[in-house]
Amino acid sequence: MSVHLTREEVARKELGRTEVTPRLAWIIVAIYLATMALPPCLQIAIHIAGPHAASVSGGEASQQSSTVHPSTASLLPGVAPEVRIRSLSYLVGLIPSARQLREFEDRLNEASLPTQTLAPWVGWAIKGILHGGDEQAYFGRGGWLFYRPSVDSVTGPGFLTRTWQQERLRTADKSLPLPQPDPLKALIQFHGQLAARGIALVVIPTPGKESLHPEKLAPQWSCAMNVVQNPSFELFKAELAKAGIDVFDPAPLLEEMNHRTGGDVYLKTDTHWTAPAMEHAASRLANWMQERGLAPAPGSGDWQTHTQTVFNTGDIAVMLNLPKGQRIYPAENVQITRVVTTEGRPWEPDATAPVLLMGDSFCNIYSLAEMGWGDSAGFAEHLSMALRQPIDRLAINAGGAYSARQELVRELASGRDRLAGKRVVLYQFAARELAFGDWKLLDLPQVAAQSQKTASVGGELVVQGRVSAIARLPQPGSVPYKDCLIAIHLTQVRGSSSGAAENELLVYAMGMRDNRWMPVSSLPVGGNIQCRLSDWAKVEKKYGGYNRAELDDLDLLSLPTFWLEEVTK
Repeated sequence: MSVHLTREEVARKELGRTEVTPRLAWIIVAIYLATMALPPCLQIAIHIAGPHAASVSGGEASQQSSTVHPSTASLLPGVAPEVRIRSLSYLVGLIPSARQLREFEDRLNEASLPTQTLAPWVGWAIKGILHGGDEQAYFGRGGWLFYRPSVDSVTGPGFLTRTWQQERLRTADKSLPLPQPDPLKALIQFHGQLAARGIALVVIPTPGKESLHPEKLAPQWSCAMNVVQNPSFELFKAELAKAGIDVFDPAPLLEEMNHRTGGDVYLKTDTHWTAPAMEHAASRLANWMQERGLAPAPGSGDWQTHTQTVFNTGDIAVMLNLPKGQRIYPAENVQITRVVTTEGRPWEPDATAPVLLMGDSFCNIYSLAEMGWGDSAGFAEHLSMALRQPIDRLAINAGGAYSARQELVRELASGRDRLAGKRVVLYQFAARELAFGDWKLLDLPQVAAQSQKTASVGGELVVQGRVSAIARLPQPGSVPYKDCLIAIHLTQVRGSSSGAAENELLVYAMGMRDNRWMPVSSLPVGGNIQCRLSDWAKVEKKYGGYNRAELDDLDLLSLPTFWLEEVTK
């Protein structure tokens, strides 16, 4: 009579016959422990053997790291109660906050030896060859790459639904202030602020590539003829129209161009549109403004154009962190059209122009040379040429939801009236920000007196001060921008070589370069530094469009603003 054993019984029976000698067991344990210990040991050895940078902190931070705080002696019996209370308060203060723990985790991940050495090759095998999953990218057909948050923004729930906005708050990073998830509140507020000064607002939600090229993402969309949008998008436009806000939606004209020409309107491995698609959108926007009486009378349009071919690796491909020299996702080539003056100088924004274009990287691509796609050939340049009028531009990478508006607040608070003489503000932003952006409610301040705020110092300052707060940088490779500025709140400022009397400063520095955190990002809060500063206005043309890690305290925007050239001590 045969007895049928279950799979669990068979496994138990077979395992029961497995014999492991004590010697083999110790060998297996030793190999496991050595494997686990090898990376950190190597990293410690490299750190000890490598050159050490000079400490940039002093005062309080140095004392706390090298000595025992005197108040710890108050834990001994017989010490006065008030001293014990101070001691306990100090010990409680040593407990790291949620933000500090998250920053420590980010830095540990960035500095780890496996991340620097093994991750690119593991990614090459999993992402490049097997097309496995990734936190930042979806792998499309024919070598196309899609930015995951952008895809999720159109395939997910409606961004205006109460359920989605509550979910945003529930899942938000608790170490940071809660986001404001409703774009309507921020845009209607901004519209009212501009209308009070007689300025019209035009909203330009720029779609992602998944909206125009869904067939590159999934085969079932191969015959799609309609733009793919978030379920709340049409309601969003209707609510803005009800509030008296004009909306210029580039999606239909890009769709029409896509079907008419049969060419791609978005880059294959990048989040942004192609140069011809961007130029087409700028031309149609100019016509749209003229039809509605929003455009100034055409001028002479004293500009010339020159074509140029540029080669660059897409930002999504860069985020994959593949080994250098990989050819799975090669560089793309794009023909751009540069806009220059008759003397051959690059187009520049005009602060006195009646039109202000506020935007994000969709404006900066082909304009900001550091993005790798050329310069003087972007959205503002071609819109200006189509209008035959100079325009002003305030565009910051990743700045769609609030950074551009926040920079406007900073300028007004510091005495520079960026809205003086303006008739129209064009507010461009990536459509994915509607679902995932932080739509902060910002008050536009009265223009501060220049004499009371940031008077230009002309040259450089050498100051000492205390790092009261420093912004939190994004994890390298987690955003489509390889460079990022970091904001620093400097207090107890003294020793200025120019004699400036300000006690507090808002300082920007290069916090991340080529997806690597810079040493300045490790400045300890509470530490004292000596540094060389220059006017922010002096470098704004070069660095003003970069992605920024901002501080949460909006009151700091009224402080004099400088650029950190170097930490000298």
